[in-house]
Amino acid sequence: MKGQISMVELVAAVGILFIALNVFFPSISEKSKREKALIKMLERDLLISLDRNGSFYETSLNESWIGKGGKAGAIFFEAGIKKDLGFWIRYLSKNEFKGEKRVQNTITKFIPVFCNCTDLQLKFLQTHASKLIINGREVSISYEAISLDKVKTILEFSDVLIIWNDKPLDEYRNLLLKYLKSGRGIVKISDITSPLDSTTKEIFGVQYLGLSTKETNTSFVYPKSIEDTSYFFTKYFFKVPLMINGSYYGNVPIENGIPSCTNSYNGTFDFRDKSFKFWICNKKVYFDTDGNGLADKIVNEREKFQLDNFNFSINYVKKESIYMVFRDTYNFTNIIGPSRTEALDENNVILYLGNYVGTNKKVPVLTLNKSLGKAIWMVNVGRNGVENIKDDETRLIVTAILSSLGLYKDLKGYNVKTSYIDVENLDMYEVYQVDFGMSHVI
Repeated sequence: MKGQISMVELVAAVGILFIALNVFFPSISEKSKREKALIKMLERDLLISLDRNGSFYETSLNESWIGKGGKAGAIFFEAGIKKDLGFWIRYLSKNEFKGEKRVQNTITKFIPVFCNCTDLQLKFLQTHASKLIINGREVSISYEAISLDKVKTILEFSDVLIIWNDKPLDEYRNLLLKYLKSGRGIVKISDITSPLDSTTKEIFGVQYLGLSTKETNTSFVYPKSIEDTSYFFTKYFFKVPLMINGSYYGNVPIENGIPSCTNSYNGTFDFRDKSFKFWICNKKVYFDTDGNGLADKIVNEREKFQLDNFNFSINYVKKESIYMVFRDTYNFTNIIGPSRTEALDENNVILYLGNYVGTNKKVPVLTLNKSLGKAIWMVNVGRNGVENIKDDETRLIVTAILSSLGLYKDLKGYNVKTSYIDVENLDMYEVYQVDFGMSHVI
């Protein structure tokens, strides 16, 4: 019948009309970013509040932050409550978010180090090179023996690898290059007395050079700018306080009319070819400067003093230990031993023993090669037994570890991130950035 539309034609017409409307008049939707903005404000408030409360430096570098999970956010959240910072998170509890942080350009509170070394070498590191205090915060270096064959373990659970031997490295080339590429560092402690394998030469940037030298003192290559290879190494060597332990002694033996003191702890400070006894008592350090077994000088915390014409200070005095700093300039006695090497790039030399006889080539004692990552080679200061390593040589090992650190890990999986820059300058000048990321748990 004319004038009538079949049901099929009607459905088809409606379908065509629906498609046409969507083509010519598409729907417009806008997603709100309110949730991200609220999280961003929370992050900023937490960081600023901690900074104004004076606890930002210690909290942001707390080792409990390392790794993914809820600890990072929980630290900030709980710190805000415990320190009465005057704010409350109403829409987000500590069980409803996860967080992670990244600290750039400074040293974290916990440094895991693997050592391919002997039991005696490992014990030495654990006893004498594991405790630091930097700008008021304690830094722990943890050492664990490792075989270079444990590829996965080395890559996942350490920040620095120490190779304290003459082991050829060609069969481990891919592992070591991957380790450096991941932002970690390698320190090799060995005397070089013959031509090297290609991997050791490639990674550490040194080669055997059997020439002679007549120098006696080992000196630093002092940096002229922050861009120089030796900048951070010399900064850490002269600024970072290293722990020297003592043991219970009793009454301090005294002379020259200095005040007496009881219940002391006694230790020795060894550098170059000298050894000085000290006693810790009532937050003061008594020194025997003339080697007669009697204390004749008292040093207070953060007081600058001289021993054997070199300047030092004790930045922290604890009941059983002191934290020493080498001040200004310093040189070592001849610690190169039998090593005869040449740096492939002289800009990588940090410590040297003058020049080889008849040449202008430096005699390297410690080098830092950054062409593939951070790889440090230094002579074997323990060649005569680790029990004969002096405190200045221990400081070299610790400084090598600190200088080879990558110093930060990337944030991943957090679509809201806040960055904050801070400065600390109690022991050494630190300008560092904290990246704090937060997101809802899915």
